[in-house]
Amino acid sequence: MTLTSVESRPERHSRRAGLTMLELLVVLSVIGLLLALVLPAIGQARAAARRSACQNNLRQLGLAMQMSADTHRRYPASGHWGDHERGDFDPYRSWVVDLLPWLDQATLYEKWNLRESCVATGNFEIGQRRLEVLVCRDDDSAQGGGDLSYVVNGGWGYTVAWNGVADCPV
Repeated sequence: MTLTSVESRPERHSRRAGLTMLELLVVLSVIGLLLALVLPAIGQARAAARRSACQNNLRQLGLAMQMSADTHRRYPASGHWGDHERGDFDPYRSWVVDLLPWLDQATLYEKWNLRESCVATGNFEIGQRRLEVLVCRDDDSAQGGGDLSYVVNGGWGYTVAWNGVADCPV
């Protein structure tokens, strides 16, 4: 019986570093499965956050409307139209302008010329500003400045100046 040296014996199991192709495919499929489970949950969380933001906007508008009603002893008109004595029946402003002081936009309200049309130079630029409280993020129709996602059912709330009396219903 002869002794063979360790160097001369062939190794049955060689040690290798890294992953085989099969192991790599298994790891990638597990990661893909986890992503497939997590991504819809992330989308649902984002949708819930957008829905919550829209509900908060409605809450802020409702509070502003109630504060305006408490101050003026009536709800704001859905719109104000021109001055009959001047023969002017252009739209002057909507309910949004009347709520600006209670929406932390008092500076915009002060800049708005209540005696001029909404298309007058100064008023038009103010009216084109985008106020986040007025736009729901899920509203696909909101594309630029001056967008409005929420409406008010004003009924007969449009007003006009008539014979020196302001805020007469049309």
